[in-house]
Amino acid sequence: MLIDTEGLLSVEKSDDEYDRRLILFCLAVSHLVIVNVAGEVTATLMKMLILCTDSLQKLGVNKVHRPTVHVVLNQKANPDAEMNRAAINKIKEELKKVNLDREIELNDNTFHTLPSAFKKERFSDDQTPATLLRTDPDFIENVQRLCARFVSTATKSLEQTREQFSDPLRWIQFAATVLDILRKFPDMTYFNDIREREQDDLMREWIRKILENTFTSKLRQELVGEAVEQNVKEIKTIFELKFQELCEKLSIELKNQLKLTGAVENVRKRSETFLNAQISSLLRAWIESAIMKNERHRLEDLVIKGETQFHDLIQKTIEKSGRLTEAQAGKVFDEMWNTSYPHIASTFEHDKQVQSALQFVYRNYHIFEKSNLPDIKILLPLLRYIPRSTEATPASPRAIIDKSALEQSDMQVVQTIQKVCIQDMSSHTPIQELPFRHDGTAEYTRKTIEEFKYLYVPTLIREYDKNYKDRKADIWSREFHLNLRRFILAKDSAPASHGEQPGIWKQLLHVGRSFDRLIDITLSVIILKENCGRRSVDIDLVQQLVGMILAHINEINNELDIFKLAASKHYQAMMHTCTVLLLTKFHYDEQWRFFDEVLSKVREKTSGWRAYFIAMVTQDPTADPRFAADIVKALLESVVRAFLTKAKEAIEKQVELDTKSLDRLSLLTELDIKGATMHDDELYAYVKNPLGALNNRFEERWKSTKTAIELAIEQLKQEHKTIIIQFFQTLQIIQQVLQQNKADKPTFISELFTTHGGLADVNILNKGRCVSLLLYAYFSRQNPIPRQFRVFNCDYSLSPIGTQMIERFPPPSEKVTAIMSTMADKFNSTSILNLVIFINTCFDQKTTTENNFEDQSKTVVSDLTNLANRLKQIFIDKQCRTPCPFCNRICDVDHTIDKRTAGGTGENLHRCQIGHQYRAFALVKYEKKNEKTGLHEASVQCCKDIMDHDMIMNESGSVRVSWSEWKRRHPDWNWDFKLQPTSVSSNALSTNLPSIWRRIGLRWCNEHSMDYVTQNTKPKVDSNHYIFLCDGSGSMADSRWNHLMDAVRGFINIRKKAVTDDLVSFIVFNSSVATPLDLWKEIKALTDNDLSRLQSSFTGGGTSFEAAFQKTIELLVYAKGNDKVGKLPQFIIFMTDGESGYPRGEVAQLSTTYRSMIKEFWTIPCETSNHTMLTHINQTMKGTFKNIKEAKDLVQAYAEIALR
Repeated sequence: MLIDTEGLLSVEKSDDEYDRRLILFCLAVSHLVIVNVAGEVTATLMKMLILCTDSLQKLGVNKVHRPTVHVVLNQKANPDAEMNRAAINKIKEELKKVNLDREIELNDNTFHTLPSAFKKERFSDDQTPATLLRTDPDFIENVQRLCARFVSTATKSLEQTREQFSDPLRWIQFAATVLDILRKFPDMTYFNDIREREQDDLMREWIRKILENTFTSKLRQELVGEAVEQNVKEIKTIFELKFQELCEKLSIELKNQLKLTGAVENVRKRSETFLNAQISSLLRAWIESAIMKNERHRLEDLVIKGETQFHDLIQKTIEKSGRLTEAQAGKVFDEMWNTSYPHIASTFEHDKQVQSALQFVYRNYHIFEKSNLPDIKILLPLLRYIPRSTEATPASPRAIIDKSALEQSDMQVVQTIQKVCIQDMSSHTPIQELPFRHDGTAEYTRKTIEEFKYLYVPTLIREYDKNYKDRKADIWSREFHLNLRRFILAKDSAPASHGEQPGIWKQLLHVGRSFDRLIDITLSVIILKENCGRRSVDIDLVQQLVGMILAHINEINNELDIFKLAASKHYQAMMHTCTVLLLTKFHYDEQWRFFDEVLSKVREKTSGWRAYFIAMVTQDPTADPRFAADIVKALLESVVRAFLTKAKEAIEKQVELDTKSLDRLSLLTELDIKGATMHDDELYAYVKNPLGALNNRFEERWKSTKTAIELAIEQLKQEHKTIIIQFFQTLQIIQQVLQQNKADKPTFISELFTTHGGLADVNILNKGRCVSLLLYAYFSRQNPIPRQFRVFNCDYSLSPIGTQMIERFPPPSEKVTAIMSTMADKFNSTSILNLVIFINTCFDQKTTTENNFEDQSKTVVSDLTNLANRLKQIFIDKQCRTPCPFCNRICDVDHTIDKRTAGGTGENLHRCQIGHQYRAFALVKYEKKNEKTGLHEASVQCCKDIMDHDMIMNESGSVRVSWSEWKRRHPDWNWDFKLQPTSVSSNALSTNLPSIWRRIGLRWCNEHSMDYVTQNTKPKVDSNHYIFLCDGSGSMADSRWNHLMDAVRGFINIRKKAVTDDLVSFIVFNSSVATPLDLWKEIKALTDNDLSRLQSSFTGGGTSFEAAFQKTIELLVYAKGNDKVGKLPQFIIFMTDGESGYPRGEVAQLSTTYRSMIKEFWTIPCETSNHTMLTHINQTMKGTFKNIKEAKDLVQAYAEIALR
């Protein structure tokens, strides 16, 4: 298949970013890329090519491995390649400098020059300016040779091509995946060159640090405190003014830093944009914490506004209506309510609120996950799968839904989101290929497959058994390992069969199961234990959840990594998409619940408003007792509400104070120190279940917090009960004043207020309103007490009698005033015609109100206890629960401190700050077996004591790889043991492991079928004589020779650490041979100077296998006559990158006369495709053939031999 793209650097299009995207696409989907350049390779084109090669490395989906790039310099006046050597070398140097020379195949042999295709000739008569264009024969010959080169390159590429890329339909599907990634992640082609990207990364890190130092938590608290009780606009103004001031200051600092670093213009602009974007993002995030409350305040305002409008409507209707019967009045009110309430409820606009919820979640999520989180524009269309909350309908009273029904409704939405995300992946592969390298030191078995969670075990086991049915050994060879990988990829690329088992997609990967786990993780973070409800979706929750999702992805990758595969970018992107949508759903529900709670308060006022309306329009003179009951009821509700609010504040303050010493690190330190004095049973239980011990310790410490909370609640309860008592004491004195003023006479209300005009009955009702307003002014301590009142466009004046009476009322207590001040709306909806009846009726409810307070206080105390438990559970859930994968020690880092990254990422890695423990406590066994019992020794090593080359088995023994490989598979942990652990007592568990092990180790080993030892037996390592045949011919120059020397150094280091009496001989051969370090040397005595001498022994030249093997025979002859050398097994490691005449006689001697001395013979061809002769040599020697496609892999190959 040929792809012909439009030209690059088009003047008409003039879009460099489009050009870069075009180059990257071609590199990703092509085996052979031809860049046809008219004239010279420009600096712009060179930068584009290097940058796109870097982006190719970061693409995160299947792509063609190391495409070959041919550059054709066309229309050259001088087509001599040597004349263009500078441009060729420049690109090669730049690629090598940034470690990209292995991403694409681009070298001297892939640069070509062509002359102009035509030559101009004038006509012989020379009478016309016209010219004749003739095809240049040199051009035709060069093009034909070039085409032959292209066909040859394509043929080689075809040999390495998987079926996925040669089937046209599957190639289109594959190419569509690449295009989709380029669309979703535009940053991949933003920069002009790779240095700009590196410079941009450095500037971004500088910006992040200066932002961290500027926008501190202290500043945030100050601003939030300043914004308390402000409306949305005022909150924004407070934050924006401060941020603007700091932004100007940071902009100056940024300009200075850009000058110091010599940043290019593109990076300057991008850094300034990034700084402003980060500040804007911080501004939004900080406002969100105030606006999360303020958003609720806004929703509350919407309801209050609607409530006010409805109240105004009541007043206007009262003013306009004539006298009605009670039935007529009730009907009018109900019509007003049924019209107004749906309007109030509809102010919660679903589409607007769900988008607002997504924006809030996305901003917070994006802080901790950027590389695989799609653009928010991709997520917006998916909001249609988040329905209006089913907890209630906005235009009707709150629905009563039981817990199981609510959970069922939630799960329906969750399952829909899950299904949509999985379906979105259906056209893309979930697997990304990585370069395959077989680690000869690693051991995988059938049990490895049986323990997979996300790769489909039955299918893999069938393939495994089919290939291994005639084999005795259960350890994978390189070829078998590679065949399993190919099988997985073939299944992945094949379309799913019609009857495919549910939960399996692409036949082999359990995408459904991974999404099930993702949902379990998300729900476990949101839904609290012990019936404590749900956590609010805030930045702490998002940070914790992102860390757990990334750990889940890493778990999947660890399975795939066995086959050098990984979760594709699409797969990871859809997992993050699913998580964001789930968080959006729960945040939206949270906002709806708050709005509906506010609505419920409006609904609760309906009966009072209805009674007031009926009383006013029916002109009912007997409504005073009903109004009195409403006022007392409102008082009780206000007192209970104030009690609840104050108690919540007290609880939150107490929890915040006490939990500073209840974090994981503090509790672990306490338990570790206590470990030395624990009884053996208690110590055993701690080691066996550290999380359980931590939770128990937390509960013990929580008891004092719980006691303090209970005391605070009881004290506040009594304080608020006193308010009720003081209120009725005040009423009692008012009764006496009213009695002295003979206020019970029917004409008293007319004597209290004077007015001019108006009907008598209307004046009486309006004066009743005036009495209510006067009473409110008294209880709320308005100073001075108002003398003038306006009701329904009529003015009323307080008479001297009224003034004298109100002055004799006792001043209410401050706490009573504080409560009554919140009841303005209630007094505004009250008309008191007989003040004596009203006050007496209020006072008659004293006992009932006090009893009701006691009853309601029980509910409040229960709610407060639930709140305390909720805060406790939230705090517990925030603590990291991740155990060390090798010793089971719990991570003791507080990941919430660093708000830049999620737990387990960046610098916010998991770590055992006060030390690790013996790996036996994680059921890890040592390789050494007790011959009598057949049990493996318990591993009494700590993580920090293991050497990188040490081989480690997992708990079940299904995987055996080097320690360095285990650490690589767990990048979420900090394995830098040079960091000093947190200072703890010398009696602590982590610093006194031998003593702890002696107390409980035997019991532990008996329970877990391990051999009890106090020190692991060092494995016996045989000493050998290694003979290295190192190709020092000219083709090994530069990188190949350097990689070989790196491999030799690695080999020597491994054998030194094994503490053996190994000997080594080095034969460097070209057309002749040399032994730079004499005939042999002890490995343990080799110095850096020795290895430097070996490295400098390279001279180049031809290649003679005969000379190399003849020298090997001489060494073996010498070994026979030397006891020190001759008693050791002989290992011959023959490495070459070229060809020579077949050393028939020498190979015959080695394979017969000296074969009994040779324990192992290794043939290692490096970066050469002609293996015929080398295969013949290896077969004759009955050796092991290890083909190295890239010289850098020599290090791994030699390490595998050293570890045998």
